[in-house]
Amino acid sequence: MDLLAWLISAVLLFGNAPPEHSPDQPLSLSLSVDDAVAYALEHNARLQVAAAHARAAEERAEAAGKRDPIRFSLNPATILEQATAFITDVLGLSNKRKHASRVARHELAVVLASNAEFELELIASVKSTYWAVSLARSDLLALRTDVERAGAVRAHAQRLHEAGATDRMSVELAEIRLSAAEAALAEGAARLDTAQANLYMLLGIPLAAELDLVDAPALELIQPPPSEDLVALAQAWRPAVERVMALVGAAEAGVGVARAERLPEVSLGVGWEESQLFGYADVQFPLLDFGSIRHNIRANEADRRAAELELAALRQELGVEVLSAHNRLVSAQVVARAAADDAARREALAEAARARLGAGAAAPTEVLDAQSEASESLRALYEAQLSLLDAAASLERSVGVPLAEMEASIAVLRATATEGTSE
Repeated sequence: MDLLAWLISAVLLFGNAPPEHSPDQPLSLSLSVDDAVAYALEHNARLQVAAAHARAAEERAEAAGKRDPIRFSLNPATILEQATAFITDVLGLSNKRKHASRVARHELAVVLASNAEFELELIASVKSTYWAVSLARSDLLALRTDVERAGAVRAHAQRLHEAGATDRMSVELAEIRLSAAEAALAEGAARLDTAQANLYMLLGIPLAAELDLVDAPALELIQPPPSEDLVALAQAWRPAVERVMALVGAAEAGVGVARAERLPEVSLGVGWEESQLFGYADVQFPLLDFGSIRHNIRANEADRRAAELELAALRQELGVEVLSAHNRLVSAQVVARAAADDAARREALAEAARARLGAGAAAPTEVLDAQSEASESLRALYEAQLSLLDAAASLERSVGVPLAEMEASIAVLRATATEGTSE
């Protein structure tokens, strides 16, 4: 895929970022996961640095294609008697400027592809962190409920003990479970703080901002296409591939620059001296090469070969990366479904145990055990959901295409390959 088309499709996919807030009011955002990605693409500090480097590379590429300036030479002591204006390499026999311009253009393509690759990493990080915050918030609410329920059981056990219906051990066990629930709540709050700090950093917003996450984490995702199709897609369209292809082109152009040193350059000038106008031509060429030109050519040829080998290695590495990400997502979907079923069963058992406790048909320890198992299964569900959503973001990053667009992108790639074969 053309890099410019890829960047345009990314903008169209992720939409526009939310409007800027007034500096007189605290920042308050309500973001879906796609909104969060769009906001990060506009405000992330590292991406802004990358964009500045791209602008610098673009200016260098423009400069490399321009002719050298006309230079004016004069002696201040004889300014009225003698002066010269001249332009170097006027005929461009060596094509050095042409090759240098190609090098600069390929270097610009390297920078743009590197930035696009960084955008993929940023998008995946924002999505994973968005879901980490969302699930950490849900987990914190569940942990608070656990503390309330553990406290209620502890109070019930205390009342039974005071009535002589149970021993002191039941009260102590209830107190231990309550302390454990309070410790888990503190740990959950710390996890949420860490996840939110990471998300705020990626979005480029202050820690004091209010952030509402409107999307709920999913348990079921679109089934990814076959891994072999995704490998072909990544090897063709990933910005990392375009980056190395640009390195190959830059090295090839570098060979041309090095070989141009063997060719002559013609400079023309015009001036006056002692009230007379004159013109001249100057021809420069290497008379004797002691090895600098030859070795410089060989060095650039070695750079080209290294870039070609890097391209082959990258495509092989992408195959392994995509296959691993694909398998991880498929297995994560199975684990998430099983965790959801187990959490539902455990919560039903805990609810039944609480009902029996209220009716006097269950001991406090039975309820504590059931609630503990329900809490553990809920933690496992949240972890399974996070692993699932993180696996989806990882696959999107590996392929370079959103999960919902992979099938369509594969169809486009196949059509392009068919057209190329027919031609």
